[in-house]
Amino acid sequence: MFLGTHTPKVDDKGRVILPAKFRSGLADGVVLTKGQDRSLVLWPIAEFEAAAARIREASQSNASVRAYSRVLFSSAFDQVPDKQGRITVPPALRD
Repeated sequence: MFLGTHTPKVDDKGRVILPAKFRSGLADGVVLTKGQDRSLVLWPIAEFEAAAARIREASQSNASVRAYSRVLFSSAFDQVPDKQGRITVPPALRD
């Protein structure tokens, strides 16, 4: 679990450096998605997969579930941090 808010700087190549205290928990991979209020949410890959499974099990006849699924999955990008603990923010998520 990550606590707090972090506002990293994006370099010219669209990369951000992950906070050092979180890197070991993110080494297997991350998923970056749109959050609320123009924010981004970074998930450890295993947590995203578990959340995705719960969403798939939810009633797809519920319009709110479908809308949340659409936003979450359509804006999701997975990657593995580099050796310096950096990830690239895809252009679609930089606006």
